[in-house]
Amino acid sequence: MRASFYAGVAPRGLAVGDFNGDGSPDVAINAEGRSFTSQYVSRTGEFLLLLNDGRGGLGRMTARRTLRGTEGGLIAAGDAEGDGDLDVLLGTLFGAKLLLGNGHGAFTDQAFSTSRGLVSSLGFWSGGTGSPLVWALGNEQWGYGPRTDPGFGLLRPLEGGGFESTSLLNENGHALFGFESSLSAAIADYNEDGFADVVFNFASSSTPEQAQVFFGTSTGRFRAGGVLPWSGFHRVYTADFNRDGHTDLLASDAHFVRVYLGNGQGGFSESSSVELGLEVSGVAVVDLGTDALPDVVALHGAAAAVSLLKGGGDGTLATHGQLAVGRAPSSAATSDLDGDGTRELLVVEADDNAVSVYAIPDKPVHEPPISYWCPVRPFPEGSSSLPHVSPLAEVETGGAVLEPAVGDFDADGRWDVALALPTRGVRLVLNPGGGPFTTRDVLQDHQVVSLAAGDFDGDGRSDLAASLRDDGGFFEYSVRVLWNDEEYPFEDYLHLGYSDGASGVLAADFNSDGRADLAASFQGTCVGRAARYTNQGNGTFLASELMDHNFEPDDRCPRVGAPLAGDFNGDGTLDLLHDTLGLSLNPTAADGSTLPGYGFGGGGTNLGLSDVDGDGRVDLVQRDWSNGGVWLHLGDGHGSLKSPVQCSPPVGNKTLTLEDLDGDGRADVAGTSTEGTELWVSLGDGQGRWGSPRLYVPGGAVEWVKPVDLLGDERPELLVLLRSGRLLVFPTPQE
Repeated sequence: MRASFYAGVAPRGLAVGDFNGDGSPDVAINAEGRSFTSQYVSRTGEFLLLLNDGRGGLGRMTARRTLRGTEGGLIAAGDAEGDGDLDVLLGTLFGAKLLLGNGHGAFTDQAFSTSRGLVSSLGFWSGGTGSPLVWALGNEQWGYGPRTDPGFGLLRPLEGGGFESTSLLNENGHALFGFESSLSAAIADYNEDGFADVVFNFASSSTPEQAQVFFGTSTGRFRAGGVLPWSGFHRVYTADFNRDGHTDLLASDAHFVRVYLGNGQGGFSESSSVELGLEVSGVAVVDLGTDALPDVVALHGAAAAVSLLKGGGDGTLATHGQLAVGRAPSSAATSDLDGDGTRELLVVEADDNAVSVYAIPDKPVHEPPISYWCPVRPFPEGSSSLPHVSPLAEVETGGAVLEPAVGDFDADGRWDVALALPTRGVRLVLNPGGGPFTTRDVLQDHQVVSLAAGDFDGDGRSDLAASLRDDGGFFEYSVRVLWNDEEYPFEDYLHLGYSDGASGVLAADFNSDGRADLAASFQGTCVGRAARYTNQGNGTFLASELMDHNFEPDDRCPRVGAPLAGDFNGDGTLDLLHDTLGLSLNPTAADGSTLPGYGFGGGGTNLGLSDVDGDGRVDLVQRDWSNGGVWLHLGDGHGSLKSPVQCSPPVGNKTLTLEDLDGDGRADVAGTSTEGTELWVSLGDGQGRWGSPRLYVPGGAVEWVKPVDLLGDERPELLVLLRSGRLLVFPTPQE
């Protein structure tokens, strides 16, 4: 691979062309998105243009716009108006959307779409007589997502401006037929009479899957040309594979790619067939070399590979090898991006949020697909010879099990710990700095379900933010800031809102102004919400609602998870992540306001944020209940997450955390036995590899571990809470 560039969340389609008139090929992307979808809610994606810097770099994004119903993610580029500027046609769940280009890298939305349904084929046709033609085939959608009806739409530009929209009509002006499961289509002048013809395959409840051809007429309508002598393919494309001037067809199914030669009269005959060992999810007709002959790239989405097929110029295809690429390759093209006279292969890799550039091999190669995508490698089996680790101190917490809030509650310059007790109250574990820990109980009239600590008023003493319920209360929880006044600690409070269930709180400096801010989640009767509270420095907070990018009010009542904070886009401010029916990632502006973000369908149990693979980007770690490992949502550095990868437990049978445990800036791992009574800690090298695991002797089942610098030496000790409520302090983890 030569280079990889960000291409939005779950990019599916790409179109290559000079969209800004600078002489270098740019790349237009239809990114499907990964937000929650249901029978009521369609997915939200985006269109974006990657401009070429003249040296083959595609790092500059422009013309971004949000798209509704982007399932499928098809895209094509062409000149819809005949004005010489490249336009873009985007496939969605509700037909195709046309964007008119101005030749300078900007686009104008059209107020209409062509076709209906989930678009499976689309394109521009400018051959023959008359004006250019824009077309799209939409399928009936019965899967997950709002149901849509099928349709075949055509757009023709009008002389006075605008477009005429029509459907596929027979010679009598009636709809040609009703599609129940139209699969794929291709338009060209197959009988060479100057009018656009259509070949497509379809299936219905009364008709098996078959291919048909319809010939265009001078009236703009179509007449039946008959059933073609093959069936069973998934996609169809056009090109002149034998250089005889007649348009041919390329058809693909799960394992075969076939060429059918056209005779110029609307008839076709099979010329060649190539069987591929990996399942084919799509194909692209490209030019892999300098001979200007049509070649083919077959995409193997599930295997993360592509097959290269060279055209012989006589209607045959020959295998030219297999390349291992990124996850979920969904479309491909070739272009001379850097202007050196040699074409490169561009592959859209949907699960990696990227379009990657590969050198086209001169000779056939065969690269096996990558079998294990998790960057976290399990430690080799076998016991470690390192000595066991014993605790430095122990504290009874009264049965606490929730994760702690860490702050300086007595203003002595040392970190203390606050723990919510199981029935009511909070136990402060105060750090004397050399002597035994002492405890003090506060908020004894409240059931506390979530805690965060921060010096919100700047007086040197850490305050508390909590989700709590008054003793004797019913169902409603209150989210409050509790002021740690020296004379009456945690009695005065600032009320932020009510929640119908247990909610989460988080304290951090989101906008880098030196003041501790807050984020909180609130459980509603059915639909929850989350908000950011920017500290104004005078005992007040400016509230800003966080967008739920996975909202569905009609069918499901999700829990609202506690928010997490990390700099996902590298701009120096902390962005917020919370989950409802899926994950919502909302970037933070410098003034504390919320910028447009992304949704990622499918929730989970969040373990935390960390740079797991050492690439300088924030990753999300979620528990994998199926095998004791984790799901990793790797950050892409642009404010979004890649598709999750499943990871086996690196050490032990159950992963507790993947974070920096020894203060060296690299992710480490802590894991337990199945019963939780044995704890291992292994230090990472920042590249997903681990040193020899150290066995800890906790004396009971472990609930959680957390690194905290209790000794003030800028190196964290390891706090371990047992399910019994005993808190253990272990020395800084070492190799």
